[in-house]
Amino acid sequence: MSMIVFNFGPLSKNELTIRFDAKGAAKFLSAIADISKGEGEGESIIIDCFQYSRRTIVAARIEIKKEDKERLEMSDGRLALGMSDEAFEYAEFLLEKFIKIGGFSPSEFYGFSRKNRKCDTQVFFVKFSSNELVISSNGIN
Repeated sequence: MSMIVFNFGPLSKNELTIRFDAKGAAKFLSAIADISKGEGEGESIIIDCFQYSRRTIVAARIEIKKEDKERLEMSDGRLALGMSDEAFEYAEFLLEKFIKIGGFSPSEFYGFSRKNRKCDTQVFFVKFSSNELVISSNGIN
């Protein structure tokens, strides 16, 4: 089973952390590689994952779309990421590096605009270790 877990916070609602194990990173990499090869904007792919929210981890989905600039929406357990060609290239670089060396450095991925927000939401890629660490690293323990 692959693990991809995302959550907002803990320090700010304008930060999003996406955690990957090796299989989850490979799954995400495959999805973005497929979309980035597409010719037109608006193509998308859905990835099953988990969302950490309110002290629980629940099933969720990430939808990745090819767009002209970075945009993020969250609704009913679905995280939509609109990404430019440049963001796709950088995500591929970070994920390939993670698969080879087992870590993200730097963990900062990209800033995404978000409806009704004054500033961009900063997205971070982080190594998934365990559910317990997801909970404790978000200020719950």
